[in-house]
Amino acid sequence: MKKITVITVVVLSVFFFVLATQKKQTEETDRDVLTIATGRDATRTGDYSPYGMWEPAALIYETLVNLDAACNPVPCLAESWTVSEDGKTYVFYLRKGVSFHDGTPFDAAAVRANVEKLKSGNWSNVVRVLQSVNVIDAHTVELVLKQPHPTLFTLLASSTNAIVAPASITAGPSTDPSPAMKMPGPKTGAENSPAMAMMKKSVTTDKSASPGYVVAWPVGTGPYVWDGERHLKNRCFSVVRNDVYWQGTPRFSRIDWQVVPDAAARAIALESGKVDLTGETPNSTLSAENIKLLKNNEKIKVTMADNWGTRLMIVNHTRPPFDDPEVRSALKYAIDVKAIQKLLGDTVTICPGPLGPTSPLTDPSLKLYDYDVQKARAILDAKNIIDTNGDGIREYGGRELHLSILSGKVPTLSVLMREFFRDIGIDLTIEQKETGSTFQILAQMQFDIATHSNIPSFYLNLSQQFSNKGGRWSLNIDDPALEDVIEKYNQSTDWNTYKACAFEIQRRVHAKQIILFAVNEQKVAAYRKDLGEFVFPPEEWVGADQNLWNMKKS
Repeated sequence: MKKITVITVVVLSVFFFVLATQKKQTEETDRDVLTIATGRDATRTGDYSPYGMWEPAALIYETLVNLDAACNPVPCLAESWTVSEDGKTYVFYLRKGVSFHDGTPFDAAAVRANVEKLKSGNWSNVVRVLQSVNVIDAHTVELVLKQPHPTLFTLLASSTNAIVAPASITAGPSTDPSPAMKMPGPKTGAENSPAMAMMKKSVTTDKSASPGYVVAWPVGTGPYVWDGERHLKNRCFSVVRNDVYWQGTPRFSRIDWQVVPDAAARAIALESGKVDLTGETPNSTLSAENIKLLKNNEKIKVTMADNWGTRLMIVNHTRPPFDDPEVRSALKYAIDVKAIQKLLGDTVTICPGPLGPTSPLTDPSLKLYDYDVQKARAILDAKNIIDTNGDGIREYGGRELHLSILSGKVPTLSVLMREFFRDIGIDLTIEQKETGSTFQILAQMQFDIATHSNIPSFYLNLSQQFSNKGGRWSLNIDDPALEDVIEKYNQSTDWNTYKACAFEIQRRVHAKQIILFAVNEQKVAAYRKDLGEFVFPPEEWVGADQNLWNMKKS
């Protein structure tokens, strides 16, 4: 019996030693893998374009130029450039020895293919001012503009204008490759050329079927390669290290994203050690309460940075009685912006217009309305929008004002808006929708009140937001005088004129009372202290993860 006991102790000792060794090895391996909590999937269905892929796009794709902290252009895929005296001709000298993940070379022909084939999508902002794109030689490309444009470098630094491998740009609708084609390969994906060939066969190339082009699979030049096998829709996705990346070996062997829709759950996942980073993109934002709690955790670091864009709270100006600017002004008087500011915390600023307070294009003359419920009620009374039956709900045209407010998954702000409007006799029902559905509803103007889901980045194009000629973010404002200013804005050839037009656009829109208020969010990243220092790129928020590849250790 004693012998058996001794043997048992020895066996158990060996077992626990092996277990401890395996655990140590696992922990060491896990440190090489970065895990991030985000609120949504990596890509819209069938959209692998730089704009459609959100977080991983910043690590898969690269642009011709980046911006420094002062928003001046610095080299990326273009190592240098010249600009003609008249400001219309840009010659870019491309970096040599750079390959796409499929092994094909990055060159001037690839740049031209991106501009020409993706001109109605990713490159639309550049193409609008572009006269021609010309290949001078294998590593020199020329962009000739119709007229000088003061923010061309800003546009080129945007993730929407990242360079895609030409083999991935196909005619017609996107078709997801089969699982066999989703193998990224152990290094760059260049070993995957057969899979790329299969992919090209599987996607239609019948140009008569569709005149447009799509990005059928995410292949760029960046520090990480898309790992299709690890992508489980609405659950998780990954990228793997490009070991022959032209700027050096990326720090992490793999970066995993876990889809955690709830902000509080993302914060808990970080505190519990299940993830290493969260909050850093518009898809993973944290509440003021989450941020406060994380700041008090000695193992967590919180980094913040300015953001120049906003999310707009708007009223449908085409639906009576809100087709009357005075009635819309009553809604603005009914909103206690100080209460909203208190609720959302010090990482948010409530603004009167579409740009945040630190943007150089923000018109300082725009002001928020003072909270005045009595004035709001008086305006509605004067417009004969009154409560005739004493139930507390006003009526217009013989019908009670039961409205809806279009909201995302987190309706906190909508709940507060419902209380404000109830005080002036308007009933609001919260209508929660997914982002994709929200875009469609906004485009069709099928809403009463809504949080407009414009991308909260400083390069927000005011013409896309406010021109009646369309555009993804258009508010459908029918005003010829405003269109004239927007056209002048689009045709501006110098910064001062561009800025003056931006100011005038904001003033004209502000006078229409369509924007009830706007929410400017600071960029916030929360992460383990021992990871090192997270650095936000200056040019945008969507591409916040682009510097993770060389994140410095503490």
